[in-house]
Amino acid sequence: MTALLSALTGDPEIEDLLSDQAQLGAMLAFERALAEASADCGFVSAEAAGAIVAAAASFEPNWAELAAGMARDGVVVPALVKQLKAGVPDEHRPALHKGATSQDVIDTALMLQVAKVLGVYETRLSSVLATLEELAHLHGDKPLMAHTRMQGGAADELGREAGELGRAIAAASAGACWDAAEPACHSARRTGWRSREL
Repeated sequence: MTALLSALTGDPEIEDLLSDQAQLGAMLAFERALAEASADCGFVSAEAAGAIVAAAASFEPNWAELAAGMARDGVVVPALVKQLKAGVPDEHRPALHKGATSQDVIDTALMLQVAKVLGVYETRLSSVLATLEELAHLHGDKPLMAHTRMQGGAADELGREAGELGRAIAAASAGACWDAAEPACHSARRTGWRSREL
């Protein structure tokens, strides 16, 4: 993304959660969890699992080699596993990544990252809903004119619009949009409104 587009649509907090470093951290978390779960069910030894967990905790990636592996294999997992194995004692290396596929690592790591992203969005939505509730309380009876590309629309009350928008956001975040909350969801799409008195 260019610097100008980033100023409009960029989100540094989300970018960090979806960065290469974050993805690698999630992949290492997968390998640690896999080793521990495999030891719990007797698929690998407890000693092997401990060695893998320790190697993942102290892992320092060679990013150039990971990039070369990505270009070669289409996914970074084989190159990552190769590097990670270098930090595991020889007798425990067969236990690393045992029974797993590259797709297992990629999909699980992505879900770990997305879970953190959704946590950020949930916090932000809660703040937006609180602000809308406050606006409706403080300025609920003030007139509001909708705008679309600087053209005036039908007048309404800020309290009603803020309430509908808040209900639409809450419904959409709960997965209810286009169901019982469909009218409120339509209302949320009327963007650009502002009060003439605020």
